[in-house]
Amino acid sequence: MSGDWIDDPLRLQELRADLLADGAALAGVGTPAWIHRPSTLRRVASELARALPPHFDRIVATGDGAEALGAAVSLATGVAFGKEGDMVVPGEQIVVVAARAADAHAYQNDAVTVVARRAVWAMPPGADALFTLPSSPIISPREDLS
Repeated sequence: MSGDWIDDPLRLQELRADLLADGAALAGVGTPAWIHRPSTLRRVASELARALPPHFDRIVATGDGAEALGAAVSLATGVAFGKEGDMVVPGEQIVVVAARAADAHAYQNDAVTVVARRAVWAMPPGADALFTLPSSPIISPREDLS
């Protein structure tokens, strides 16, 4: 569903339900199934784009499904993307996106300034992710994305 009349909690609740239906509870096992579903990937990219700072030079996508996720977030923001290992311009301000917070936090490059790291899910709570995946297969929305 889309439209201005849907409030943020409902939109996130629906996205969480779709991620669970696509096997989000199996967060550590290969490329997530939702990355291969255009409607879900588009919604995830839109939510990640909303959680990014207003100014940065490039998106770097890491982890499983990095190319698809990076391209989707790039389309949602209008900012160029690359995968981990691609060339970046020294001094650029970048954001790192990933399906899993551990992948986003693993990215290191001393030539650039990382201004944000955002992921779809994290385990344990407290990481910069849209959703937290506790040890049980229930995903709960993050309160604070900053």
